[in-house]
Amino acid sequence: MYRTILMTIAMLTTGLSVFANAVTPDHSRTLIVQLKGRAIGETRTIPPIDPTRTTSEGNCFDADITDAVTSNSIGTATRCFTDVSPGNGGTVLTDTTFFRLREGTIVSRSRTTVTPALDGSPDVVHIATAIPAPSATTILPDAGSGVFRAVPGTPRLAGAMDMSQFRARNEIGFNDIYIIRLAERPVALMDSHARIRQAQRQLQEKGFVPGRIDGVLGTQTRVALQQYQAKRGLPRTGELDEVTSRALGIY
Repeated sequence: MYRTILMTIAMLTTGLSVFANAVTPDHSRTLIVQLKGRAIGETRTIPPIDPTRTTSEGNCFDADITDAVTSNSIGTATRCFTDVSPGNGGTVLTDTTFFRLREGTIVSRSRTTVTPALDGSPDVVHIATAIPAPSATTILPDAGSGVFRAVPGTPRLAGAMDMSQFRARNEIGFNDIYIIRLAERPVALMDSHARIRQAQRQLQEKGFVPGRIDGVLGTQTRVALQQYQAKRGLPRTGELDEVTSRALGIY
């Protein structure tokens, strides 16, 4: 069965590169991670996240994340299942996954199919994400944090779940591989009000005077940026450019 999963992942990788290039021309990073282990589910509230902007309760499971190549631990994940219904000879559901990595959090939401194992194992099922429509992004950029804030992209999932203790204990054994293709952060977001407010707070904490914390790139804020840039040996642009943002710890 595991060999079947690996073959599926290989096909997904090939198909993903073609699909992702059509969605976002300039990709900055691809992550291949594994979710593995057993977890007992809990009913938790899923916060309102675009595009649905609705709050719902899901059956949520916590799992460890490892690098699929090195097997090193790189974080934790929470998977929340909602909108469960029969379909396509198995089960269809909405899978909202929070990938908590050292650099920040990636949040994805996609329709997912669960089907019986190909080798007939009674307690094991295959799980895979549905192929999203062209130009769609199933990573929720506004829900991310750290370096993943405002970064769109598309994850693809293939794996297996051990459901032998699901009915008795709401417990699932996970052995899943995610291929997460991330796009470049849109340059237009560099001057958003939220980012400017964050920069103003950082400048104020460092002893500069950006004026009111209002999210407006006004004269006082530009002067404070120039002073900070001069102190750090950066180009004195007076703008919240990429180099200055990283120096201030804004991602």
